[in-house]
Amino acid sequence: MIVGAIVASAQTTRPTRYPGYSTDGTQRQREIERRIIESADAKRVGQFARALAARPHIAGTPAQAATRDYVIEQMKSWGLETSIATYDVYLPRTTETRLERTQPSPKSFTLREPPLVDDPYSQHQLPFTFQHGYAAAGEVAAPLVYVNYATDADLGRLAELGVSLEGRIAIARYGHGYRGNKVRNVAARGAIGCLIYTDPHDDGYYRGDVYPVGPMRPADGVQHGSVKLGPPGDPTTPGWPSLPDAERIAPADSENLNRIPSMPISAAIARELLADLGGPEVPQEWQGALPFRYHVGPGPTAVRMKVARDEKRREIFNTFGRIEGEEFPDDDPLVGK
Repeated sequence: MIVGAIVASAQTTRPTRYPGYSTDGTQRQREIERRIIESADAKRVGQFARALAARPHIAGTPAQAATRDYVIEQMKSWGLETSIATYDVYLPRTTETRLERTQPSPKSFTLREPPLVDDPYSQHQLPFTFQHGYAAAGEVAAPLVYVNYATDADLGRLAELGVSLEGRIAIARYGHGYRGNKVRNVAARGAIGCLIYTDPHDDGYYRGDVYPVGPMRPADGVQHGSVKLGPPGDPTTPGWPSLPDAERIAPADSENLNRIPSMPISAAIARELLADLGGPEVPQEWQGALPFRYHVGPGPTAVRMKVARDEKRREIFNTFGRIEGEEFPDDDPLVGK
């Protein structure tokens, strides 16, 4: 993390003096940065990246424990004093997701990314179908409404168009805000479910070549991630660490969990859902890059979605490598993620 930040700053025009530093202090800091940059071995960094990213290592799984052990082993090989902090967190795992188009022509969708022939790492499938972390469980069926990025401004514009989300399922695109806020926003206006996809206009062929030829997301690609609200951490221990004997609140009492089911979907699936939407044409700034004119709905496209999950707590870990300082050996600054 620190090397990446330093390289980025080294490639831009730097100020004469860093904020909060004296002129001499800035020069000393720059010398430290230079030494760190020159000590980095790109080949070794690549080896670490491949070792850490070759297979999925979802939090709370044996694969995460294997990653923990690898990191500790590497730090020990560098002569660091190592330690592990273990936390017992509320980390429900989605056990089933289903998505069906019920109108105008019934179809069940496959909720897995297909492996890419040119990318051997993509053969390691995630141990779950499309899902949002901390998504609410539920099964709902309703007409679909397109809500652009599901910002407050977007939903206000939707109301101006005379379209209600009450009792309907929203389909939003990623971007212009955190995914958990999108789910919260549509739920506050009466939606009973939420699908979120990446439009090619934002990350796809409209922007450039798609992976593996280029860096953009292919049509079958999906952005996973959490929809938990509020600050980072266990939603059942707000404000204190999730140690095994920690006091906890019930998930149903947490203000940091969404209450309607949601899931991510690919642009390929979104294309099949959005193509038949009727209702008003979208405002021009809502138009994405799928090959048809977008409409907001509701219907005639209708869907049924299901999210099921367990309610388990799971162990997760922080790994530490300690370097004793020469000038301030009793201080504990943290470097890393």
